[in-house]
Amino acid sequence: MGNKILVTGASGNIGSALVNELKAAGADFAVMTSKPGTAIAGVETRHGDFADIGSLTKAFAGIDTLFLLFPLVPNKVELARNAAAAAKAAGVGHIVRSSGAGADAASPFALPKLQGEIDDILAGTGIATTFLRPNVFMQ
Repeated sequence: MGNKILVTGASGNIGSALVNELKAAGADFAVMTSKPGTAIAGVETRHGDFADIGSLTKAFAGIDTLFLLFPLVPNKVELARNAAAAAKAAGVGHIVRSSGAGADAASPFALPKLQGEIDDILAGTGIATTFLRPNVFMQ
């Protein structure tokens, strides 16, 4: 049984490291970009815009495991809702999300609250989910 993976945020610090690990492991994967005409050399590239459910559904088609890393924008919750709807529509089997330490929708603090709200949206899809919650980066 195959496991086709799609990596969002593939050109950033987290995503590019993941892409390198997947390449080294010989994994069956693709990347998603919101910028038409951009690609990562030697990797299948799909176009998807988090603001457009239709483009996400198309990008997520045939994907077993979806690695979600949302851009740092004010409407992240809306983008998460779009990704959740598209993942369900495309039949994604597992979502892995780069969240954050202390993620909790009931938190009195803005960032953990935001991360928790997004995690709750994704968990509410009924799709198997894994939340990665890093708290320190050595950049």
